[in-house]
Amino acid sequence: MTDTTYMDRFTTPTCSSGDGWLARFAGLNPSVREQVADALLGKTIEIHISPTERCNFRCRYCYEDFKIGRMSSDVVERVKLFASRSIPGKTRCHVAWFGGEPLLATDIILNIQRHVLNTCVDGSIALAGSMTTNGYLLDEKCARALAGLKIQDFQVSLDGTADVHNKVRVAANGAGTFAKIWANLLQLHRSDINFLILLRVHMHPHNFESIRELVRRFGDSFDGDRRFQLLFRPIANLGGENSGTFKTLSDNEFVDRLNQIKGEFSHLQCFGEGNARADKTIKGVECGAHVCYASKPNAYHIRPDGRVGKCTVALNSNSNVVGELAPDGSIKLELAKLRRWTNGLKTLNISELSCPASILSKTSLD
Repeated sequence: MTDTTYMDRFTTPTCSSGDGWLARFAGLNPSVREQVADALLGKTIEIHISPTERCNFRCRYCYEDFKIGRMSSDVVERVKLFASRSIPGKTRCHVAWFGGEPLLATDIILNIQRHVLNTCVDGSIALAGSMTTNGYLLDEKCARALAGLKIQDFQVSLDGTADVHNKVRVAANGAGTFAKIWANLLQLHRSDINFLILLRVHMHPHNFESIRELVRRFGDSFDGDRRFQLLFRPIANLGGENSGTFKTLSDNEFVDRLNQIKGEFSHLQCFGEGNARADKTIKGVECGAHVCYASKPNAYHIRPDGRVGKCTVALNSNSNVVGELAPDGSIKLELAKLRRWTNGLKTLNISELSCPASILSKTSLD
């Protein structure tokens, strides 16, 4: 393994020389060009952190195994040291919190995020914080504490109204979860907190009527509050013990149902960025981003046990373990593995940029 002491030394794949690469770059969507340039210039840093991989839900289509618990105090200190040595000199820092359910370890989140915020303030570095959460613990008190540390963007999933949602997004004890999540959302709606909540509405083969009712209810409760937006996505088979136990929509079925929803509720100002395109360029890709964070050399996923990966989906793949945090906050990095994840920056293949895991799965991703 190679001991890499600074983010600036993380090896970026060398782009093909000559006019070929430049011509391909010029032909990319402007948004993709901007993201590629940002990744290559190395002026930003994107840190995905899972403070725990345990979860208080047992969603019927989840790919995770919940085996790794809370981040130890030792790893917490390593993460803070990593932030201290990797953030200075950058112009922007984005910290994305993931799990499991990250809010089962709120104390760890606040500890690390406070350190990151202080580091960014000292260096006049722009900081953005986001979180993927099931929303069960995201009440006003919690959201206010997070927003105070610049964690202001949240993604919360719903699978329809309670009749459907409670059958698939089930608490670990078997109870329904819709009522608690909805109560939290209403509480946040009544607050003055500055945030953005993207409600990720999952489409299944048999929940269309429930989603229609959910959108109607959303409009009655939240329309006009631009802090709340809807993002529609089909559930996907991403592996794990639940693989093959549920049915999914084809791309065409999803687009058709999405267009029906948008047509019926076009009067609502609640559709989040990205849902209107429905432009999954690779069959089975879930993230929907033009350039996946896993493609970027300036983005890493730090797991509770101190291992460092690229993808938050391929958690059990050895190919996804590209390094580990050392006691001094440096990363002992396997450069050969890293280059394979970031190869899209060399090829500018949109499929590879959008989801390097889907390309690696055809060769070496186990």
